[in-house]
Amino acid sequence: MDPQIISSLCCALVGLIVSLVPYLVLENSRSADRCASSVSATVLLFAAFLRSHGPPQDLEIFPQLLLGNALAALAGHLLGQAIMRLRMIACRLPQPL
Repeated sequence: MDPQIISSLCCALVGLIVSLVPYLVLENSRSADRCASSVSATVLLFAAFLRSHGPPQDLEIFPQLLLGNALAALAGHLLGQAIMRLRMIACRLPQPL
């Protein structure tokens, strides 16, 4: 398999996991949104820092990695918000005896 594809998939997976974890751990949706946004921004900044200190032959793949990470982070935010809404709906439903 092409190493560029593997690195793109790994970067996207990291973006998805990092942005989804706060929604699974935190109970409050507002604090989960803030935490997920902060963590995603930190990951993107860290990726940019690594790129600035990396080998020059990776210049052409870096925008793809960054875009993959950003899109996966957005997908994680949307999935996390859906999980929080389902959790709120489940708490409102009457519990069977």
